[in-house]
Amino acid sequence: MNPVIEQVQQQLNLYLQIEAPLSAQGETLHELRVAARQLLSLFPKEEFQRQLFKRIIQASNKIRDLDVLLLDILPKIAKEFTPQTREDLEQNLLAARALLDDEFKSFLQLDVLPELIGMNPQQMLRAQTAMAEGVEPLEQIEKHFRQLRKRLLLVDLEEEQIHKIRLKVKRLRYQMAHHYPQEPLLDTLTFVQHQLGHFHDYAQARKLIQRYASSLDTKTRTGLKKHLQSRQDAVLKKVRNTLKKETT
Repeated sequence: MNPVIEQVQQQLNLYLQIEAPLSAQGETLHELRVAARQLLSLFPKEEFQRQLFKRIIQASNKIRDLDVLLLDILPKIAKEFTPQTREDLEQNLLAARALLDDEFKSFLQLDVLPELIGMNPQQMLRAQTAMAEGVEPLEQIEKHFRQLRKRLLLVDLEEEQIHKIRLKVKRLRYQMAHHYPQEPLLDTLTFVQHQLGHFHDYAQARKLIQRYASSLDTKTRTGLKKHLQSRQDAVLKKVRNTLKKETT
């Protein structure tokens, strides 16, 4: 089996076996998604086998957002809640995660695993060939990033636009890491990807709190929204300042 595809299968099996604690589930899910995203980045966009790994990511997006909120963001903003309100919110989020997780694991067991296990040598060879043919020249990757950098420095960017830029940066980063690991641009791509990932996490946290924190009063909701928005603004400012320094 192709080693990158094998990594996805290993992480998938590991995730199916882990039930507690939440931190272990969250970390294993993250590793599964990273492995799947790497494959997406290495396959040419027209390659039909990309769809299987794309579905893994899409099916787990909401779970990952809940994990980030529960494990990373809520502890940082704990002082914004009363203990009882935070406990109620956590219980609501954990209940939502449990339902989504059951659906996701059924999807992995019934749809994804059989397809991975059933890949014959010809399909594996095709996957290997497609990945080899999908290598972008370094000059092209650098050109793509220059275009994305210009867009990030624009003043009036909407969240959806930043989200799309993040996904494109992520694809370039994984291409670089796999094919050009010694190139200095990899450090910049990694920094931008991680920072825009934080930006996205805060955006999703606002939506999840709005949905699951029905017991919060209007003042608290407004305060949380402003707090998370300020963190997004700080992340974007940090990215832009770094990119501006690199262009001077």
